[in-house]
Amino acid sequence: MIHRTRTVDMDSEELRAAIRDVLDREATSERIRVVMDESKGHDAKLYALMAELGWTGLAIPEQYGGSGATLIELGVVLQELGRSLVSSSFEASVVLFGGALLLAGREDQRASFLPRIANGDLLASAALGGASGRCEVGSLALTVEPRGASLSLSGKLEYVPSADLSELVLVAARGPQGDTALVLVDPRHEAIEISPQPVFDPTRRFSRLVMHDHVVPRESMLGDFSNGEALRERLIELGAIALASDSMGGAGKVLESTIAFMKGREQFGRSIASFQALKHRCVDMMMRAEASAVSVEMALEAFSREAEEAPVAASEAKFYSCDSYVHVAKEGLQMHGGVGFTWEYDCHLYLKRALLNQALLGDSRWHRDRVADLVLGPATAL
Repeated sequence: MIHRTRTVDMDSEELRAAIRDVLDREATSERIRVVMDESKGHDAKLYALMAELGWTGLAIPEQYGGSGATLIELGVVLQELGRSLVSSSFEASVVLFGGALLLAGREDQRASFLPRIANGDLLASAALGGASGRCEVGSLALTVEPRGASLSLSGKLEYVPSADLSELVLVAARGPQGDTALVLVDPRHEAIEISPQPVFDPTRRFSRLVMHDHVVPRESMLGDFSNGEALRERLIELGAIALASDSMGGAGKVLESTIAFMKGREQFGRSIASFQALKHRCVDMMMRAEASAVSVEMALEAFSREAEEAPVAASEAKFYSCDSYVHVAKEGLQMHGGVGFTWEYDCHLYLKRALLNQALLGDSRWHRDRVADLVLGPATAL
């Protein structure tokens, strides 16, 4: 993730082929629908297999029980999970929570939690946004007040992924000076109210957390008030790349399944795949999917080597890949004809996933504005 020494001796495409082989068997459409109907929305059996195969520890350093790979290899896993619409706590636990520990965790925190993430024993989450999931600092509805050796948290957090499954949640809170603190909390504590927060994507689960003077030790903090906002932005970038990777994988699968459907569907005595108008639409879908792959690969590489352009690359990958996924998913549904709108086909599941990816951790407009600010400098009022 932020560990730059690569000890995994496997080509990315070999890794992709191995992951896809597992998911094609274990994450079938039928299995996804079974998990969707469960209250937790988390495929515990598949997650255990993922841990056994080393996916959850892929980007964790060897000293903490991982494989010591980089975000580039982890991106391959995220792309394949998105391709198969896997319902799990992987992004929340491995990418966001694990990434936060690698970025700013103390040695005792890393030693305690990273091995458990690597072996799949610890499910955790991160809540980095504010009201309605927005990412602006001013939108943070959770406040933190220092009290000697303790911190008091009050307010609410919305759209916290997999919170009901999590043993720990990393929360972003606004400090007394307008600064930011990132704090580890136990969502099962009596001072925290947790309630389901339904979304239109049935493959994921979110919760609302409300805190009433929840007191935690100051040691629960990652970093400090001086670097809390910089760390939060870095984690938003990491989450944005994860969502872009998921979108890239999903868009590729929609394109693949749409072309396969068209080849088998006949009208007027010939395959609809031979219709010129539909060919043009497929080419447009393919170009968007391929451009998404390029933007994601650039972001993964830039973030992995901690390049100066990583923030811009992360936001560009987020808005382009997520927007492209929505477009490709809509086109795929339309080009399936009437059956594309039925529950039995997966078209609607990919579209719902695409729309939620687009909204999470800053929508496309927010990330476009962020790129403009990073490249040109913050806009000033005339």
